[in-house]
Amino acid sequence: MAKNNIEGNRVLNGASGTIYVDNIELATLTEINVKIEVERKDIKWGMGTKSKITGIKGSGDLKLDKISSFALRKFLPSYIKGKDVLFSITADLVDPDAIGGQTERWTINNAWSSGFDLLALSRGETLSESISFGFDPTETDTTDSINA
Repeated sequence: MAKNNIEGNRVLNGASGTIYVDNIELATLTEINVKIEVERKDIKWGMGTKSKITGIKGSGDLKLDKISSFALRKFLPSYIKGKDVLFSITADLVDPDAIGGQTERWTINNAWSSGFDLLALSRGETLSESISFGFDPTETDTTDSINA
């Protein structure tokens, strides 16, 4: 088996990334996690059990340094009226050390909030806010990806 000779500086760094919600840059973003869950059903096969994919769903979390009432203004007025708020999330990963200067860009369309921090504080600590969201993975676009 051939050993890859990849230099340590090729490991991507999130510090060069940019996140947009509805085309507005979230300059105070400190963390984003996006996951795809594969839904499965067990299939009995003789004495064994196999698995069948029955669907996929997406979820994630945004964490922001709190400098404004972003989540409160974006979601609460509509939620109080029983109206949903759909939004897009676009991520640009631009690391100057990426192989060949490549970039990664993806967009989640029609995301929905599944909850957010109305208030979270600790004495002597800076404030942050978290927004949980869900999405249909079939409504995502990857326009650029990084190939090794």
